[in-house]
Amino acid sequence: MKKLIAIVLSFLVFACALAGCSAAPESSSQPAANPGEGNSATGSGPQELPVLRVAVLDQQTGLAAWYASKMGWDTEAGFKIELQIYSSGAPANEALGAGLWDVGCIGAAAVNSIRAYDAVQIAEYFTPSGDINAFVRAGSDIMNTKGANPDYPEIYGSAEALKGATIIVPVGSGHHICVSKWLAALGLSEADVSIVNMEFAQGYQAFISGEGDVFMCSYPYADLLLADGYEKACVMTDLNVPYYDNVIVSADYYTEEHRAILEGFVELILRAGDHFAADADDYVKLNTEYLSMNGKDTSDAEAMRVSTLKNFFLTTEEAKNHPVGSSLRVIAEFQVEQGSITEADLTKVEGNIVQEIMDAVLARAG
Repeated sequence: MKKLIAIVLSFLVFACALAGCSAAPESSSQPAANPGEGNSATGSGPQELPVLRVAVLDQQTGLAAWYASKMGWDTEAGFKIELQIYSSGAPANEALGAGLWDVGCIGAAAVNSIRAYDAVQIAEYFTPSGDINAFVRAGSDIMNTKGANPDYPEIYGSAEALKGATIIVPVGSGHHICVSKWLAALGLSEADVSIVNMEFAQGYQAFISGEGDVFMCSYPYADLLLADGYEKACVMTDLNVPYYDNVIVSADYYTEEHRAILEGFVELILRAGDHFAADADDYVKLNTEYLSMNGKDTSDAEAMRVSTLKNFFLTTEEAKNHPVGSSLRVIAEFQVEQGSITEADLTKVEGNIVQEIMDAVLARAG
C-alpha cells in the first residue's frame, strides 16, 4: 500500500491517465531522447535518410513509435524517426499548428488536429479501454445488479440505482465517453445524473473524502481504490466501444511524395504491436523503461506489470478487422453531443479519415 501511495504522489503532476485521452492542462513538450543512439532526437541519425518528425505522448500510447526508433526499424525502412514527446494532446496540437511535426500518435485530441489544422488520420493503433473504469463504494446499490442489459452482461448497475447519481469524471475524456455509454446501456442519459468535472488527482481526493457516487479513473487510482475495498462497476471494454488512439498526419506532409514513408511508419507501429502481444514480459519491461525515461514513477514492478497489460496495441492481424476511423467517429460524435464541436466539424473529421494507407500495409503483410 505504501508503494501505491508513493506512486500516486508522483503521479499527481501527471493527472492524465496513461491513455492520454483526456483534455489535460496544456504544458510544454519534454526534451526527447533518441533512444536508438542515446542523444538528442533533433538532428541525429544518418544524414542521407529523410527525417520523419513524430509527436508522441509521455504515456504508454507513445511506446510503439519509441520502440521502433530504439530498434532501428525506421532506418531499415529508409527514414529516420525524430521523436517529440508531449505531456498531452493539447500542447501537441499547438506544435502541429506551428508546423513542428509531421506525424502524431495521440488520443482524442486528434479530432481537434483535424478540425483546426486539417490533419489526416491514417491509422488507429492503441486502446487504453481496459483501464477506463467506473468505481463505487463498497455497499453501493449500483453493485446489486449485474447484466441488467443482456447485451452487456459484465456491467453492474440499473436505471433505478444510477438515476440521480453524482459521477466524478474529466469532462470530454474517454472516461466521459464510458460514462455516456454505460448510462445508455441502462436506458439513461446524462440528464438523469449529475456530472462533476474533475481531473483524476482532484477527483480521487474528492471521492475518498466522501464526495460523489461514482469515480471514473485509471491506474494508479484504480489500484489504490481496489486495495482500499472500493468496487469496479464498469470497464469500457465491457461496453464494446471501439476506443483507440490515432496516427495522424499534418496537412503539409500528407502528399504522394511521402506516401512510402507514411506506409512504412504504420507498418512499424503494427510491428511493435505484434511484438508486445507476443512477449508480455518484454512489453512490460519496455513500457517501464519508456515511462521512467519520461519521469514517471515505475518503482513498483507488480503495479507496472498490471497497468501495462491492461492496455493493448493493435496487431497486424487485428488491424485487418479494424477499419480506420471506427474509434475516431465515436469520439467526434460524442463531442457533437457535448456541444464541443459542430456537425460541420464532424463532417470534416469524416472526410479526413483515410483507409488506403493501412490497406496498402496490410496487403503487403498478406
